[in-house]
Amino acid sequence: MLVLTGALASSHQPISGERPVLEAVNGLPGWLVWPVRGVMVFGTTGGALAVVALVGMGTLWRARDGTGWVAHRRPGWTPTIVSLLTAVVGARVAFEVLKRIVDRKRPSGFLTELPHLHVRDHAAGLGYPSGHATMSMAVALTLSACWPRARWPVVALAVAVSLGRLYVGVHLPLDVAGGMALGVLVSAVAAAVGRRLTAGASQAETAAHDVPH
Repeated sequence: MLVLTGALASSHQPISGERPVLEAVNGLPGWLVWPVRGVMVFGTTGGALAVVALVGMGTLWRARDGTGWVAHRRPGWTPTIVSLLTAVVGARVAFEVLKRIVDRKRPSGFLTELPHLHVRDHAAGLGYPSGHATMSMAVALTLSACWPRARWPVVALAVAVSLGRLYVGVHLPLDVAGGMALGVLVSAVAAAVGRRLTAGASQAETAAHDVPH
């Protein structure tokens, strides 16, 4: 998906099918702009880091022992936080690099082809891939790997972020599709990092139990 959308976006023109999808989402009622902007915060670097901070505090709280200190035998919070930070940093680096490679304009650069575009937000820089779509999907899927019960709500939130970028008129459908695909790739790397840390922590704990006292 990432290779396909990237190749299509490299044509530097909206492809067939993008215009009706954009117009359908972008043409939704104007009063949705404020709730949509609120949802889109999840796709920013600051919003993603806020999620990491909240998850970190929540995980540390749950890992307390009876004295109020973090239990030494509950190392699971470390892989979780490292995985999420890997997702945030990886997403940021990946979409910034890919934007420069593909070099695609935002919808405002195609006003001749998109005469009915409602630009409800203003964003600088290049279009493909959507940074919001990349960040939100990477964080959502990494959270899902850590807490499977949260999978559908957070993935739905990431999809809403991506659709929000179409609604406010700052991305074309290929931009958000490519961003979501890139987020999937980044989350796979982040999850692998988490699994590696979890395995290492488990081995260390097993070794500590095996040491004769």
